[in-house]
Amino acid sequence: IDSGAFLFNRINRLTPSFTYLLGTLLLVTIAAADYYSHVELMISPFYALPCLLVDWRIGRSPALVYGLLASALQCLIGTFGGHPYSSNVFFYWDIVVNVLFYGFLIWLVAKLRIALEMERALSRVDFLTKLANRKTFQESLEIETRRCQRYGHILTVVLIDCDDFTGLIDERGFSTGDMLLGSVADMVTESFRTTDFMARTGSNEFALILSETPYANSAVKLKKFHQQLELATLARGWPVTFSIACVAYGSVPDTAARVLDDARSLLRQIKQTGKNRFEQKIFPADLIAISVDAGSARTRSHADLSSQ
Repeated sequence: IDSGAFLFNRINRLTPSFTYLLGTLLLVTIAAADYYSHVELMISPFYALPCLLVDWRIGRSPALVYGLLASALQCLIGTFGGHPYSSNVFFYWDIVVNVLFYGFLIWLVAKLRIALEMERALSRVDFLTKLANRKTFQESLEIETRRCQRYGHILTVVLIDCDDFTGLIDERGFSTGDMLLGSVADMVTESFRTTDFMARTGSNEFALILSETPYANSAVKLKKFHQQLELATLARGWPVTFSIACVAYGSVPDTAARVLDDARSLLRQIKQTGKNRFEQKIFPADLIAISVDAGSARTRSHADLSSQ
């Protein structure tokens, strides 16, 4: 199983140009082995290998071309390699049968590839909100952390938690909870840029990675978004509020896990000290943090935040 997984991963890393080269070399090698072995070895099934390789990595149309070439080579080698046909009818019949056979295999592999791609895509998306799921968020955070470390960019991560979500479920039912989560996901998608990364990371938690956003801009944007959430829930009569924690780094930590721990620590602090507000914590510690409390803004130092 491990060997098969290793081979599968290697094949998936092939570039189109290298796939064409490898497919052509395979086809020539198989044809040469078929010619020099005459009828002593059963080479015919191996002609499908280059066709399936090209089909998997590039697509059906190029694979069908390889299928036609493989069929023609197979029949020509059968004629000139010591196994001549008694009639030209059988020569063309073999070509047609081989093309149909390779075509069926190519169609089958193409369908399998599409199904696997869809499964892979669905495994990275939250079914309810259509945002990225927790696993995808963690992978993206790892990539963004390394990128910001390398280029010296600001890294901004946001956690959004729906306060009293369990109470809403108990009072209004799961359908209302699903409506709330769907509404929050829609508002997140509409309020932030397509270059920002958005995900649902828990039952009532969302996460954002804001791409190259200055500290002040992210604070203003998230304060406005917090107010939009409040207005939307009030309009629908949902007895919930939102806690939003934002961590921003001028000096990015070594690991994405450290970033996530800082964000969760700040979110936990917000929920333990009254909920329903937005706070931003900026690293390194000589910078300031901005706290917005139910519509009113104030600026506090890290010493003030840590004392809570």
